[in-house]
Amino acid sequence: MKISIIRRGIFLLFISITAFSQQLPQMRVVDTPRLLRNEFVGSRHRDVNDRIAAAIKVVSDMGGFSYQSNNGIVGIERAPGADMVYLQPDERVLEIYKSGYEPLKVILSDYSIRLQSRQVWELKVTGEKKPVNVTILSDPSDAEKILDGKSLGTDETFKIVPGDHVLRLRKEGYRGITQTITVTEDNTLFRGYELKQIDVTPVTITTTPEGADIYLNGVLRGQSYWSDFLFPEEYELKIMKPGYLDIVDTVLIEEEKQNDLSYTLTRNIATLDLSVNPPDAQVLINNQPYRPGRIDIAPGEYSLQ
Repeated sequence: MKISIIRRGIFLLFISITAFSQQLPQMRVVDTPRLLRNEFVGSRHRDVNDRIAAAIKVVSDMGGFSYQSNNGIVGIERAPGADMVYLQPDERVLEIYKSGYEPLKVILSDYSIRLQSRQVWELKVTGEKKPVNVTILSDPSDAEKILDGKSLGTDETFKIVPGDHVLRLRKEGYRGITQTITVTEDNTLFRGYELKQIDVTPVTITTTPEGADIYLNGVLRGQSYWSDFLFPEEYELKIMKPGYLDIVDTVLIEEEKQNDLSYTLTRNIATLDLSVNPPDAQVLINNQPYRPGRIDIAPGEYSLQ
């Protein structure tokens, strides 16, 4: 018999995702479309059946859209930041196209849009921004660049999506720099980042119980009680000990200060209540003998005989 022992409250879901590098960026509808009660379609905008058209006002921070619909577009009036798209009153679908993007198919009923002659609805559309080549120059040049918490490595040129980002530069033995940068299609060069050399400072890490493995930035440094000298900067700390839950933390080691860090580990134990009839039956879990009743055991899958 196979049994699974799971510590209550911990659930992990692993999802496999395949990314296609050639996939075009997406457009999407933002906010809830609304009926513009103070705007109306004039009588000169008529469909093939001589009905006064309805309209969808497509508002966007983009531009250069083209449109299709099931019954055909009655007309389009363009203005900065907004296109007025005239449709037949019984139209159900509006398709929006832009070069370099996946088409956006808007099924009107999905957005509670019910067209009527003369009415104007507002539809806000935006799109994923395309990455641009960004150059980040630092001294020393091989400083690690970290953008929004994700390491880009030590190169100088990267593909970054336009917008505001938190940039961090670090190198062992140097004081790190953190700054907010704004990337646009025209603002792609960032320079003048000079990191200053610094001295090491004492650090101790204690755990209860002791004997836990101490990892800093993914490198095993030793076991607790652990003491050494580190360069002042931010570190990713991981503490591991069999039978206990891992501890993951981001710690800031400060200059000219005794950095004492202390952690208490939590037992990673499940309880198996095992009732056997007859009560004197021999019980083996993974070929190891156990007495029936309350058994404390690590979460996992076991063979029960």
